[in-house]
Amino acid sequence: AATHLRAGGSFVAKAFQGEGFDAFVGRLRGRFGSVALRKPKASRSRSREIYVVARDWRDE
Repeated sequence: AATHLRAGGSFVAKAFQGEGFDAFVGRLRGRFGSVALRKPKASRSRSREIYVVARDWRDE
């Protein structure tokens, strides 16, 4: 995202909760105005699948 997004840009990614996930979300929260985590209803409850929706990219 850092090499492709302009100020105000958005980023969406499918991720899996596990080792390093919290650090990943923390880095996103440091660079985006808002970060939301969404689990689709179609996803099984025990699945670690989650979508990360980050909006309002802030240039350093």
